[in-house]
Amino acid sequence: MSSTPLKPQHVSATNAQTAGCKGQVRQTLTCGKAETLTLSPVPPRSLDASVIICTRDRSAVLRQTLDAVAAMRVSEAVRYEVLVVDNASTDGTKAVVEAAMTRLPIRYLHESRLGLGRARNLGVSNALGRLIFITDDDCIVSPNWLETGLRLLANDPRQLIGGRVTLHDPRDLPLTIKTDAEPARLTSVSELFGFINGCNMIFGRCVFDDIGLFDPMLGAGTRCKGAEDTDLVYRAFRAGIPVRYCPELDVAHNHGRRSQAVGDHLVRGYAFSNGSMTFKHMLHPRLDLIRAIYWSLRSDARDGRPNRLPCYLHGAIAYLHSMLS
Repeated sequence: MSSTPLKPQHVSATNAQTAGCKGQVRQTLTCGKAETLTLSPVPPRSLDASVIICTRDRSAVLRQTLDAVAAMRVSEAVRYEVLVVDNASTDGTKAVVEAAMTRLPIRYLHESRLGLGRARNLGVSNALGRLIFITDDDCIVSPNWLETGLRLLANDPRQLIGGRVTLHDPRDLPLTIKTDAEPARLTSVSELFGFINGCNMIFGRCVFDDIGLFDPMLGAGTRCKGAEDTDLVYRAFRAGIPVRYCPELDVAHNHGRRSQAVGDHLVRGYAFSNGSMTFKHMLHPRLDLIRAIYWSLRSDARDGRPNRLPCYLHGAIAYLHSMLS
């Protein structure tokens, strides 16, 4: 853990102090009513890394996540911070964050507008670190997670890296995990879905200078339900930014889903949100994402899974509704 924690702060979306790679206005890439955030220049004494954790009404599992972050083995020379973005929680989330302030360099941010894309944008725009580390409020990071990520990004921060995601509790369904043992690089849009899990990804803050922030119309809590992470990965890939999977960067997912009905609902939700994202990019027009959906549908047919084409189509309609509302 770093030697001296930063002074804890409470920041809301309406009074945020922003910090980015360069002094410029960044626009989130949406179709319709775009949102803008002004990213001010990097402070002269910026931090090495910012860990961003977005949460909503999951204070119990958030406490476990922060315990794991506090237990990381981090060199005294590393200067980092933890930003917890509370996306309109109604439980004891703030109290959990405040309790962690004695053992972590942590800041509490509040985003009243629902949506994981918006919450992550608030975290990124307030980050003081040169490098961004993102995990979820139900993940247990490994003791070497931060140090491993710093090493992976040391020579080139202009890349997006996802890591290994295992099950924390073996009783949970094997969903929202990625356990591939070999490193890989994204080389085709047909490999996009599932290549990186949004609960374990890192990148240089300078990536946002090239591709903009997360789409606020995507993500959990929005009409489109998700895909803010896949959308970011897709835009990075199209911009020529290396997108890699590195299994040594690992977290355990404590998602708690155990019934098949809940699992099936989650899988349909992923197809729904990917349909939203695909429709968004078709309007530019970019048609290569149709290839990813095609291969996903072929895989479903081959393995005897239900046809998710209606989910993709309904997701496209949801993004259109978001644009018009």
